Amino acid sequence: MAPGVEVVSLDNQGGYSINDGSSYSTAYVTGIIAEYLLNNDLKQKDDISSEVRKFLEKSSLDLETSENIVGAGIPILNK
Repeated sequence: MAPGVEVVSLDNQGGYSINDGSSYSTAYVTGIIAEYLLNNDLKQKDDISSEVRKFLEKSSLDLETSENIVGAGIPILNK
């Protein structure tokens, strides 16, 4: 459910680099989840993780390939 290929990131020389790996996508998805939680009152929900997962799946850009390869696609904020 997260982009793990060709993620643009800051490098240690003040520029940008393109990297692969789930560790790069973790910050991306965490930021989207934080924004979602900030703008939605889920305090009364029993299963917040289920609500967040539904949001991520619904807001993801479908890459039109096997879900075994890319999951639900790339989560997009404000879709």
